[in-house]
Amino acid sequence: DQFRALLLRVKDEKEGTGPITMGHHTTGLHRHEVEFQMVFVLEGWMRFVFEGEGEHLFEAGDCWVQPAGITHNELECSDDLVAFEIVTPGVHETVPLDELAGSPPTEQKFHVSKASDAAFGDGLRPYFEYRDLGINDATNGKFKAHLLRVKASEGGTGQGRIEMGQPTT
Repeated sequence: DQFRALLLRVKDEKEGTGPITMGHHTTGLHRHEVEFQMVFVLEGWMRFVFEGEGEHLFEAGDCWVQPAGITHNELECSDDLVAFEIVTPGVHETVPLDELAGSPPTEQKFHVSKASDAAFGDGLRPYFEYRDLGINDATNGKFKAHLLRVKASEGGTGQGRIEMGQPTT
């Protein structure tokens, strides 16, 4: 399976391309035929509704993994939104829906990692601090992801990068 990583931004209507989403930044109710989908908000905010999970507001530094095929809708987002999304397979179908009709069964769990609750700790490399994004537990060990930042003692700025992979046995 191939992964696809996307940097999501709201397009400026002045560029002639129109908004990235319909209406006031809403995508409409839909689901993706994917095995894995994770989003990390870099700037701005997004508000979503997920079937069985209700409404969630995600702000800069927040991350979530949504179970494969879960029905959802982006209700609104800030005009300065920048988010990083990883999905597999890289090419997949998006199914528009008129109502919450039941998401397909999956072993994955919905999980949110809020920046406000984030804890960084030691990891593989002594010069990095690691923030576990909870992806390993949410996907029953199928995928993992951490946010890394250089330790202040090593000249770090507090900014991080995402490291992702499949767990090794």
